[in-house]
Amino acid sequence: MILCFFLGKAEAACEPVAVVGPPEWLASAAKEALSAVWREMSPRYSEEQKVRMLSLVAGRLFEGYEASSVEVQAGGVLLFLTPRAASDWRVRIVPPQMSQSLSPWFEGDIKGVDSSILTLLEGVPVEALRWGDRALHGEVARLLGERLPGWEPHLLVKAEEKAVTLEVSFSPRPPLVLFVEPRIFSRSLPVFLISNVREDVIETLSPIVGMPLEWVSLHAAEVESWAKETLEGERIISEARGVADVRFKPERLSRLEADVESSRYTAWVWAAAYAGTDDRYPEIGLHLGRKAQPLSGWDVELYGEWVLEVNDADLESRWGLRWSPWLRIWLGYEVAYPGEKGWARLWLEGGVKRPYFWWRRNDDGQDNWGLGYRITEHIAIELHYDERDNDSLSLRALGNL
Repeated sequence: MILCFFLGKAEAACEPVAVVGPPEWLASAAKEALSAVWREMSPRYSEEQKVRMLSLVAGRLFEGYEASSVEVQAGGVLLFLTPRAASDWRVRIVPPQMSQSLSPWFEGDIKGVDSSILTLLEGVPVEALRWGDRALHGEVARLLGERLPGWEPHLLVKAEEKAVTLEVSFSPRPPLVLFVEPRIFSRSLPVFLISNVREDVIETLSPIVGMPLEWVSLHAAEVESWAKETLEGERIISEARGVADVRFKPERLSRLEADVESSRYTAWVWAAAYAGTDDRYPEIGLHLGRKAQPLSGWDVELYGEWVLEVNDADLESRWGLRWSPWLRIWLGYEVAYPGEKGWARLWLEGGVKRPYFWWRRNDDGQDNWGLGYRITEHIAIELHYDERDNDSLSLRALGNL
């Protein structure tokens, strides 16, 4: 059919009336209404009567336009609408109320949108929005969909002295971010020191609470950068030359996971209790280390460890050197006192809700290892093995202090 070819659609999808003249978004609205009118006309009417009636209806329905001509084609009717008087349009973007910290994100997303919306309105009489307002809203929403997901646009037409202004304002569309829970963990700094910065991170990220989840997800990288800057700016972390690795998981109850590691010091404090063995008693441990980076990407640490058994105050000290050739893998050698026994050591470090493993072997070929899972920043459960004990295999619960 000629009309189907003109519209570039399959014959089955063709409407009986096509509209030419207005912008596509406005013509679609007019075409839908006129096609419904055409289909409802009595089959007893002649084609000439139908065309005349269609032209009359178009003049009544579509304010701001007049039906300049109608052409009957093999597949239907082609109706030409001509604007009576085009309006001089202006577009004003009204940003939503939000923290000054977030305003640059919104401004970057919305940049250039006013020009795109102005293009939609080119040549459109303001009267046409009395019947085409829904079509315009749909087109603006589509235009803003990728740039501002989660924000609902609202349109307001204002007749001013020399022009007509279209104000575009916004409201957040659910789901919204309700809370951000930071989980901060460190293998090189004590938990009780790191946990003190948690409130500062919550305060820093508080502006995103109440914002659309889709929009916050779009800016997840900025949230991570923001949290990283806050963490590394904390005094305890900056003095230890700490580096934060931040991962943000945008949800209604969002989580922010941060691993903070010092490139200068290591300090662990822990308490442990055993189950399934009579050879082990609760203990308290302390690890202190001084790091250096002789080569790029390599960490070397000189450390001391002290393990105190609670039942008899028996103290074991360990003095060693270890280095990290890759990521969270450490290799080392230490000497334990009393006894002056040497131990080769391996650490495969994990994080929160991740497994970890450590192993050591002394000069007599005896093995001691632990395979564990860190449940929270403070608590881990570990399968513990020590070949020197009668009950060599036991379960150990550790609490980071």
